[in-house]
Amino acid sequence: MAGIKLPLNKHWQVNAFMGKIIRAVYNGDLEPETGRTLSYMCSVLLKGLETAEIEGRLHKLEQQAEENSHGLRRVK
Repeated sequence: MAGIKLPLNKHWQVNAFMGKIIRAVYNGDLEPETGRTLSYMCSVLLKGLETAEIEGRLHKLEQQAEENSHGLRRVK
């Protein structure tokens, strides 16, 4: 696995890297324990990417709601 340079900023990049890990373990180029460790780290990274994406969407919705609430008047 040394020498593999792959940015891991997007879901698809992490998934591609996990595919490389699986192939390397299957082909005997990587010890299963190392593969397990890398796969676990990829899972943690994917969860962080997911969380960041959801936070970004939520922030955008909150901003839209805030902007919309300024333009509305309460009716009693």
